[in-house]
Amino acid sequence: MLMIVVGVTFVINSLDSLTRLYTENMKLTVTTMGFSKYVLLHWAAMFTLIMLYQFTPLQIEWIGLIVIAIYAATFTYVIKQGGIAGLVNAKKMVR
Repeated sequence: MLMIVVGVTFVINSLDSLTRLYTENMKLTVTTMGFSKYVLLHWAAMFTLIMLYQFTPLQIEWIGLIVIAIYAATFTYVIKQGGIAGLVNAKKMVR
């Protein structure tokens, strides 16, 4: 039961941070909107993200597989370029 509470807390914190960062970039802050509108907007944004997650056909296993594939492709690219030193030399040649 404790792990469920911890997991839910982390998810809510992540969603809150995500919505806060995006709204700050769009200049939708407490000072520009007022406290009540700001809280309502964030609640609506978090609720919408949660509902989108519920209705999405993607499963967390597939997302994890995609992330692992991206890491593997990046690692392969770095190795083919001669490691980190090869990437640094290639970058110098482009300039």
